[in-house]
Amino acid sequence: MMSKKYEDIDDKDVKKILEVFFSKGTASQIEINDKVIELVWEMLASSKECTKAMHFVPRPQGLAASPMYVAKELAKIAYRVSADKDDSVYQVCKVFSARGYATKIKLAGMGL
Repeated sequence: MMSKKYEDIDDKDVKKILEVFFSKGTASQIEINDKVIELVWEMLASSKECTKAMHFVPRPQGLAASPMYVAKELAKIAYRVSADKDDSVYQVCKVFSARGYATKIKLAGMGL
């Protein structure tokens, strides 16, 4: 058996993260190894970057935004940016990151 670079990481923790991004069934089929851990780390970073960007997206408001709407949206954006919780990730960002990393992680789990 090869020595693991990330021997202090519990495979169950990695599986829990995979279950958040993929289905439980898919996550259970992935063999955890160093490459999978590194890809999961990249996927998490990617989803956090996406979430940071989403904080700046104004919420929909019809065709013409009134000055009052713009003021409210800017206040909400400022709040979202300042109140960013380390563990919060937009669902759309999870989906986007999962799609980008699914094949790489599955192949890495097979040792490829």
